[in-house]
Amino acid sequence: MPISIKSDTLARLITVVMTGEITTADLITGDDRFREDANFHRDCDQLIDTRDAHGVDIDSDAIRTLANRAPLFSNQSRRAIVAKGDLGFGIARMYELNRAGEAGEIQVFRDLKEAKEWLAREGRNQSPVKTG
Repeated sequence: MPISIKSDTLARLITVVMTGEITTADLITGDDRFREDANFHRDCDQLIDTRDAHGVDIDSDAIRTLANRAPLFSNQSRRAIVAKGDLGFGIARMYELNRAGEAGEIQVFRDLKEAKEWLAREGRNQSPVKTG
């Protein structure tokens, strides 16, 4: 699967890295993995790195489908999405607009360092964000 998930419980951060061709089914399967994980904590923050991925069938209908699923993260969580190209950035912004609020604060970035700084800001993550 082109989606890897790493949990850092000390930093209260879940990092998701997407590479290669990503389909709508991949996104739903990744979301389901969180829902089935007994160690998942709803109040963690999340960093989603899509810089090396491209969606082959991800469109506005797919984003609405994902955004309309029951919230997985609490409204106290922060989620940063990093996208390199204009299309990926636009899709991520569409998700942000459709999902933000009830599922925590979501912000889209073009720069990984800025995303990590935003997640670490304002006392949410008391430990430094790991770059590993």
